[in-house]
Amino acid sequence: MRELRTRMQTLVFGLAALFAALILALANGFAYWQAVQTVQANLDSTSRLFNERGYDRELDILSSLPVCTVLLNHAGEITGVLARDPDMDEEDLIEAVEYSMHPEPDFLYTSRYVSRRQGSMITIVDTAEVAEHLQEILWGSLLLGAVLLMLLWFGTRWLILVMTRPIEENLEMQKRFVADASHELKTPLSVIMASAEAMEQD
Repeated sequence: MRELRTRMQTLVFGLAALFAALILALANGFAYWQAVQTVQANLDSTSRLFNERGYDRELDILSSLPVCTVLLNHAGEITGVLARDPDMDEEDLIEAVEYSMHPEPDFLYTSRYVSRRQGSMITIVDTAEVAEHLQEILWGSLLLGAVLLMLLWFGTRWLILVMTRPIEENLEMQKRFVADASHELKTPLSVIMASAEAMEQD
């Protein structure tokens, strides 16, 4: 019975853990997809703005993330700032341009900036806030997953105990019945055997 319970618990726990991991992975995947869409929307809106209106004056970009757009010469030096988020100072701007000159793969969990270059114009989105948000979701999912695994382990253990209790009771009843029957059969058998021995002696 103990082996049966162990096997059933392992099976049920494995399926439940797989389902929980799938749900958490889908939640993180959806959060990442949303973050990518947000960053791309910021890049697209800024690119459209300057494609439509040109480079004649500095414009304020209405964006959910810090965005800057600059003009660069052939040496990669800033020749003009078309737009800059108020939260980005000169040091942040220079850092963003230097980062965008040697961009890393756009893995939003760790990226600091995401950039798009169109000729001499480069648009840079500060993704630090996005990366922090994604990391919070990831760590929260891992913590939630650990708690869920513990709850699933003890929950499946209790569930298997409840499910197998009637089987265990039936087995116990069968054992008692066999023991009682064998005890009841011993008396007539012993009488018959004694009588047979007496007849053999006679």
